[in-house]
Formats: sequence, C-alpha cells, structure tokens
Amino acid sequence: MLQKKIKIDKTLLFCMLIFTIVSLISIYSASMYLSKTLGNLVLKQALWYLVGFFLIFLVFKFKLSFFIKIAPYIYLLNNILLLGLLFFA
Repeated sequence: MLQKKIKIDKTLLFCMLIFTIVSLISIYSASMYLSKTLGNLVLKQALWYLVGFFLIFLVFKFKLSFFIKIAPYIYLLNNILLLGLLFFA
C-alpha cells in the first residue's frame, strides 16, 4: 500500500512554489486595504499552503492501485458533499 521512494516532478514543484510566492505577495499587498480585525491573512494562507503540501506528499506515498480501489467511494462522498452544499449553504 505504501511506496518507499517518492518520485517528484521538479517542474511541477517549481510551478507550485512560484504560485505560492506570488499569491502570498498578492495577499500581503491587498491586506493593506483590509480591516486589521481579519488578522494576518498571509500567515494563515501560508499555513494552509503547508498543510496542502504535506497532504500532497502524503498522497504520493500511496500506490495508484489504492486510489483506483477507493475512487468510487470518493466520488460518492464528493457528490453527497456537493448536494449538501446545494441544500445547506
């Protein structure tokens, strides 16, 4: 179920890092015009980026066959969540 070696596309990783840096700079420049009660939005967004990168590396640890097995369940769960969004949001 778990793979030992992770093979990472360096071009994709570079693009993700550039996107992260540009978006954090954009949030920082826009935060000057927002209320101070929102807190440090750049720090919050950076923490969410770290969580996302961690989850990406965690997903890379699993074999593709694992995701093929659970794909129908993930699809069903996502459709249920979308219906919940339609009715409750």
